Parts: sequence; C-alpha cells; structure tokens
Amino acid sequence: MNYELSKIEKLIQSAANQKEVNVIPALPNEVIRIKNIWRTIACSEHDAGFFKNYVRQHQLGLISLAEAIGNNASDVSAAFSTIEALQYFLLQSFPDFLDYGLAIPAQSLPFLKESWQADLPVFESQLKLHHVPEALSNAILDPIRLWLQAEAARPIRYYRLHFFIELQTTLREFIDAKNPHSKATGILIDKLCYINFNSLLIYETLKQLITEKASTKEDMVVEIEFLRSMHEHFKRLPVRNDVYYKPDGRIMARTLADWFQRQVKAKEVQHHTLFIEETPVTEEEMAETGKIMTTLSIEELALIIRLFIEAAVFRVKRSTLTALTRFMARYVCTVSKGVYDEYKPETLYKYIYSISLVTLRSVQNTLKRMLRKLDTIETLIKSGKPIPPPNRR
Repeated sequence: MNYELSKIEKLIQSAANQKEVNVIPALPNEVIRIKNIWRTIACSEHDAGFFKNYVRQHQLGLISLAEAIGNNASDVSAAFSTIEALQYFLLQSFPDFLDYGLAIPAQSLPFLKESWQADLPVFESQLKLHHVPEALSNAILDPIRLWLQAEAARPIRYYRLHFFIELQTTLREFIDAKNPHSKATGILIDKLCYINFNSLLIYETLKQLITEKASTKEDMVVEIEFLRSMHEHFKRLPVRNDVYYKPDGRIMARTLADWFQRQVKAKEVQHHTLFIEETPVTEEEMAETGKIMTTLSIEELALIIRLFIEAAVFRVKRSTLTALTRFMARYVCTVSKGVYDEYKPETLYKYIYSISLVTLRSVQNTLKRMLRKLDTIETLIKSGKPIPPPNRR
C-alpha cells in the first residue's frame, strides 16, 4: 500500500534544516492532495482489513512526525497545524478504523488547545446563565482545565482527543440552541449521555442532582414514579458507541438506568414498610366492618377514586390521600370470575397517578352503563311507576 506522508515529511524536514518550519507554503496543497487520495482509497474495492491497516499506517505516521518535529524544531506552528488537520480528517472520516489507544503529543494540536482556551470562559459563563448547577458545570469542564494546564509535551490518546472534539461541539450546539432555562439542565444531561461522558465525577454528580429533584416530590409514591420514569428515560436514551471519555466499556446512560432501577426497588420496599407500620384505619372511620365487593380492577378503582376527588365528591386533601387508599384497601375487595382478591394500598395509591388508556376506556364504559341506569330510573319516576330494588347482576 502507498504511504502518502512521505512528501510532507520531506517538506517539514527540509524546512527544519533551514529553521523555517513555521512557514511552509506547499503544505496546504499537500494536505488537500492527501485527503483526496484517502477518500479515493476509501471508495475503492479494498476489503475492510486492508483499509484499516492503511488508515492506521498513516495514523502512526502522523504520530511519528509530530514526535520528530517536537524534538528537532522550535517554531513549528505550520507543521503542527498540518498534522492536526490530517488528524481531524481521519477522526471525522474514518472513525471506525482508527486505533484509539494510540497517543499523540498534545503540542501537535495547537488549534484544538487554542479553541478550547477561547471557548472555556464562554462555556463557563453560558452554563451559569442557563442555570446549570455549578457542580455539573465543573464536572464537565474540569477535565479540559486540567488538560490545558498540563505540560505541552504530554501525550493525549486518540479516544480522549476524539471525546474533547465531540464535547466542544456538543457544548457549542447546546449554547447556540438557546434552550429554555427551566429545561436546559435536563437537555444538557441527555447530550452528555449521548456522547458517553462516562467519568466517575459525572456519574456521581448526575445521581446527586436527580436524587435531589426526586426528594422534592410531595410524597413517596410520586417520588417512586419519578425515579421509575428516570430509569425508563436513561434505558431508552440514544447513545453513540464510537465516542467515550473513558475506555472502560461503561455506557453512562445505561449505568444511570441500572442505578435508578435499584433506587426504585429500594423505595418500593421502604414505602411498603411504611404502609404496614402506619396506624390502621379506626372503626369510627367506617360504620360497617364488612368488605364491599366490586368487580373493578385496582386500576379502575383508582381512577374512579381520582374522579370522585376531582369532582369534589370526596373531599380529600393531598396529605390525607394515603389514609384514603388505606381505608379503601381495607374495606373494598375485588371479585372477578369467582376469585376473591384484596387491594394493596400502595398499589392503589400508585394507580391514582398512573392511568393507562385501557383503564380509562373501561371506566368510561362503566360510567356509560351507570348513566343508562339513571335514564331508566328517570323514566320510572316520570311515569309514576315504583322503582324496583337494585339489580345485582
């Protein structure tokens, strides 16, 4: 296979001998020529293994050239800019064929460092303006700050270079989108997960932020539903598999989803325990102590309770809703096809907030049957006929 960096290497070496590495007029045209050849090879009928070796040969060549320049010249801005342009092209055009474990001297990336130095204060102020929590802002930007402060000759691995480029693009897009401040943090979190910012600090920060938000919910059932929604959200969130902060195989969105699933289970156990430990409903709260039989499912009963509350038939405050569900679960049971079953108060409470379309349609049909019964009773009243006992079918 042809090696396309030979001419660039000779141009830079010749300029270095004349101490003119900072200005090499022929370099831009040579960069264009190499990119065109790489595109042509990519479109040819070579197999994937051949092209992978071809790309990695040039990847190694750029690294060796960067190291040689750093050792033999002082003012090398033009040469390093050339290497950086070709590195960017490889990353953007052939990401699946690179060796992301290789490292390149950070000093050979002048444009990236300069652009980050210019962007960093903008990102800091804009994240603050968008009301992004300071802890999250620092967790995002601290790796960049450390990199900019590191020694110029310290190498950076390709996976981290790739990630820094994607992070910079992501933050620019986030700021340019002018998201509503109330939704900005959530949108940013999704974007960080999309590019798999899988640092431990980001993980702990996101857990803390979302847990704090969950703790502001009015009661434990709503908190559990919120945590469950977070589990579903991060489980389904689209992510890129070609970019990551750390090469440990962890996908941030899925790691968060697993953690929220564990939180949901722990909270459900805690909530069930609280229901058991609460003082039982007193005899005075119900004149009759026998169970009321119903054919309603727990979802249907929960929706009807909600309708009674919203229509002010039941005068229940949010703070006493738990007592109402305990009361209903104690004195109401369901009998379906001859099978007797009791309602669980915590499940009944949950379905007051979680309503499916199937349940809604079923309750609508029940209410329609009740309205037809009312029409029948109205007809009897108007005709002066006696109203018979309730039909127990």
